[in-house]
Amino acid sequence: MTIEERLARVRELLTQRGLDGWLFVGGPSPDPALGAVFRVAPPAHATRLHAYFVPADGEPVRLHHAIEPEVLAVLPGADWRYPTRAHWEQALTALFEHGGRVAVQYSPRGALPRMDAFPAGLMELAREHGLAPVSSAPLLGELAALSPTELAQHERAAGALTAAVQEAFAWMRERLTAGAEVTERSARDFLSERMRAGGLAPDAPPLVAFGEHTADPHYAPGPGADAALLHDELVLLDAWGRLAADGAPYADITWMGVTHEESPHEWGAMFEIVLRARDAGVEAVAGALKAGKTVTGAHVDEVVRGVIEAAGYRDYFLHRTGHCLGTEVHGLGVNLDSVEAPDDRPLPEGGAFTIEPGVYMPGRWGMRSEIDVVIAGGAARVTTTPFQRGLHPILG
Repeated sequence: MTIEERLARVRELLTQRGLDGWLFVGGPSPDPALGAVFRVAPPAHATRLHAYFVPADGEPVRLHHAIEPEVLAVLPGADWRYPTRAHWEQALTALFEHGGRVAVQYSPRGALPRMDAFPAGLMELAREHGLAPVSSAPLLGELAALSPTELAQHERAAGALTAAVQEAFAWMRERLTAGAEVTERSARDFLSERMRAGGLAPDAPPLVAFGEHTADPHYAPGPGADAALLHDELVLLDAWGRLAADGAPYADITWMGVTHEESPHEWGAMFEIVLRARDAGVEAVAGALKAGKTVTGAHVDEVVRGVIEAAGYRDYFLHRTGHCLGTEVHGLGVNLDSVEAPDDRPLPEGGAFTIEPGVYMPGRWGMRSEIDVVIAGGAARVTTTPFQRGLHPILG
């Protein structure tokens, strides 16, 4: 979708929800919703406050400091400039005259932290002028949907990620078979190189963990913490990335491998629980869609969490089930979450998200399986295929 098409969609949603407009405000820290909604990069080198106002009816307005005329130039609308604080407030007052109920990036009681970016002082100013700010979270949930072009980009990224992970496992096998050392950092560097070779532009290095380090969901090797891979050990690879094209969405996967050569092992049974929980999440989405029902992120999390809890591992599932995928790896759309920041927004047509249950035993081991799902044509499509049906036998 072009910027103009996305603008038309924004106005359509504002009208449907009885809102008078949507206000985006950024500065040295950009408004995360602006890029997510219009698929534009954050303003470069912005050092002053700026705002973009989209009325439900009428011309949008770009408001920026006089020394930063290009900060919002990619967006359509009238060009308003301010040189002083007094002029900034005068311009905002003129925008507020559009009236009443205006969407802003805030979440009541901070329930959805990623949505809570609207400055508190500006909230006071808006209310002083009779504005009734409302949370933009429902709008962001719907606008996170991927276009057909973005879906194709996501699927290409997913394929490149899967290929890079498989190459990393093969590289580990070759090294170990030859008697060479494999460390977490060397494996991370190899995986990063294969991701770049596959056309991906990740925003950070992938997560690589061996042995007891797999029990830390966000472990990253560093000085003094860079384990060598041993026999009879678990390996966790969590990789995410997107194509280098502007506005391309992310894909995100986690695979587990093992270096033991005997198949019977408690890890295999434990991983089966994780896989059942993952697949229950897919079925929860697919079943609701087939029945013509809406399904919320919180509900899917409850279903997945229920499988882990029934197996007796409730206290070892430390995070939400999944997150929205967009132009950021953790997007502003619907998350699969009933515990951290419960998300009762419905999963929209075109919505992309991860399903990634995990079980983490401190000081021993952890395991996670992560796949990506997109709602397309009223059905749940797993885009990260093939996906794991058992621990990957690195030495097998």
